[in-house]
Amino acid sequence: MRPGALISPLPIDTSILRSIPISIPILIFAITIPTLAEDRPVADLLEEANRSLAEGSVADALESLNRSLDLDPNQSEAWLLWGEIALRNLSDREMAAESFDGALKIDPDNVPAWNNKGLAHPGVDRRGSRPPMIGEESKEVPS
Repeated sequence: MRPGALISPLPIDTSILRSIPISIPILIFAITIPTLAEDRPVADLLEEANRSLAEGSVADALESLNRSLDLDPNQSEAWLLWGEIALRNLSDREMAAESFDGALKIDPDNVPAWNNKGLAHPGVDRRGSRPPMIGEESKEVPS
């Protein structure tokens, strides 16, 4: 090639260029789909958790509660339900007590959370018996 001669550009496949305007909106939509799913109100997720629990699906109820609490950790009702599931379905008193504490931190007047926190105490069985209080005599008959 002689100096000063016009150099022809490399051939470009124009079919790729034609698809760019369509692929950009599709890409944007694909990115926003997960965030659209999480825009559900926390009340809906709490309702879904209650419904799942009523249907017997503890795992689905916990998943909905976790998503709800991720969106808004200041939900006394969600913490209360989490604690009830931990106490009654998972038999995890420590986790239950922590959940009831979470509910009480938000709403100190939450009577069910106080009641259930008492049930989550390791010395209390589910029938409501409790260990003797300090200064109270034990009702057990010595052997």
